[in-house]
Amino acid sequence: MGNQESSDKTCVENSAIVRSVYGYWPSFHDAEVVEFRLKMRKEDRNVTDASIKILHEGQDNPQWTCPGPKCIVEFECADISNAVLDVSELYGGNWISRLIVLKKSEHVYEFDLQSSAGLEVKLTCKAISVAAIYSAA
Repeated sequence: MGNQESSDKTCVENSAIVRSVYGYWPSFHDAEVVEFRLKMRKEDRNVTDASIKILHEGQDNPQWTCPGPKCIVEFECADISNAVLDVSELYGGNWISRLIVLKKSEHVYEFDLQSSAGLEVKLTCKAISVAAIYSAA
């Protein structure tokens, strides 16, 4: 779990937005993936980006007293490669066990969304950011 705590500061651009809403960096345990998109664009070569929207209520708060704000957190993974997507159990919902973000080397990051049920995603990419966070109430 130590990687999760430190990864937001060093790996995820705009991570302070999530910390300001929840007061900590979530593991996203029991959160739900509500949207997953791949977007292709042309630069000097063809590039694929991923957008992942996660519905989170702060249920993994280490100082749990009650549910936190119900929000959609949108992650952007830029210039992905080495993507492993398991969609074999999408019929059962998209519940997260935990989200791990690691810096592998300069401009190489790993986005590892481990599922309890449904979509499982592991991507290597050049940048990871919080694109938006907004109320889902």
